Amino acid sequence: MRTNARQFVPAALLVLAVASAAQAAPAFTVAFNDPGSAHSAYYSDIQSNLLAAANTWADVLPGSGTIDIMVDFTNQPTLSASSAASQYVHTTGGISVYEMGAIYERQTGIDPNGATPDVYLHIGTSFLANSLWFDPHPVNRFETVPANQVDAVSAFLHELGHAWAFSGWRDPSTGALATSYESTFDEHVINVGGVLYFTGANADAFYGGDVPLTAGNFMHFGNSVASGLPGSDLLTDLMNGVNFLDSTRYYISPLDLAALQDMGITIGAPGGDVPPSAVPEPASLAFLAAGALVLLARRRRA
Repeated sequence: MRTNARQFVPAALLVLAVASAAQAAPAFTVAFNDPGSAHSAYYSDIQSNLLAAANTWADVLPGSGTIDIMVDFTNQPTLSASSAASQYVHTTGGISVYEMGAIYERQTGIDPNGATPDVYLHIGTSFLANSLWFDPHPVNRFETVPANQVDAVSAFLHELGHAWAFSGWRDPSTGALATSYESTFDEHVINVGGVLYFTGANADAFYGGDVPLTAGNFMHFGNSVASGLPGSDLLTDLMNGVNFLDSTRYYISPLDLAALQDMGITIGAPGGDVPPSAVPEPASLAFLAAGALVLLARRRRA
């Protein structure tokens, strides 16, 4: 097990333990590392939107582990998130492969890092004050996202995707490994003519070939049209690394789930707002879109 140690001020922590109202498991806790409670006015909105995002992921990631999420506030431009630990999976070609500790705990119920947080979510303070829009109905998501603002549920869905699995240690430009270990995401990254791709049976079948990764930001899908690189058709995907549009909602896509399957993660029938993709689905994933439509309708009625 490899861990990424973090320091925080115990006296500054406000811990909010929340279990999913829809089911006994999963459960999440949200805590704030915020000295002096400087950003306490945002706690409730962050909690509700973050838990909506977490439970949407949990709907398609079966398991029973309690995931402890630590939120802090930084001067970074937007958001970032990571799993606090990683768990050994296997060795391939002399390279040790690890999966993120958060997904390991979610699916096995075994906590690889004990009582410390499982996921760290960092929120840029300027982005928080000026750009993030918090949905007053984050479970149903029927409000119009205001112009010039970023939907917080979408942003949290994206960052939790990194905490679950879209994370690694390769060189972001060349894809080269500098060490004798890699993540389950790294394991599926290849360099073809200087362009990095995600390759896996499920993702390839869904996309119709290896999936282009974002140049210089390889733990994401897609590239801009202006770059001249492949993957401009992926810019609406939740895990794209080019832009997160204002006044736009993003959803977990079947491609995201296919990639998770390639990384060895068990995917259940969708219980959240996972819409069908515009790209034709392989037979192995067809049930995802059908289930999503039923559950979307059910949530709309609720």
